[in-house]
Amino acid sequence: MRMVLCLSPQSNFSNSSFSKNLNYLVSSIHCLTSNTYCFYNLSVGTDSDQERVEAIGFCNRVLFRVDCLKCIAQATKNLTTNCIFRYSNKPIFKKPKTFPVLEALNPEQRHRR
Repeated sequence: MRMVLCLSPQSNFSNSSFSKNLNYLVSSIHCLTSNTYCFYNLSVGTDSDQERVEAIGFCNRVLFRVDCLKCIAQATKNLTTNCIFRYSNKPIFKKPKTFPVLEALNPEQRHRR
């Protein structure tokens, strides 16, 4: 699986360490094992590495753990509504991000409006 970065025309990161680290991280998702909380964090690179990639994946609590892992793997290919996959070239572990906000109603709530 290859991750494509959409950047400005002036940027050429296709051969950068960040791009290589990101591709490695994405390709290693299938190696994750289930955990109790359906929350996963991954990183490639050292703590002092400017090209370090960190990623967070977590799932809707109604999913079984094995389905959560499948969802996170799928999220690297497509956007989904059951899980989130976040990556960055800046530290993201233990740093909550409260914006932008995307709210979605579940199907039962949609019928009430």
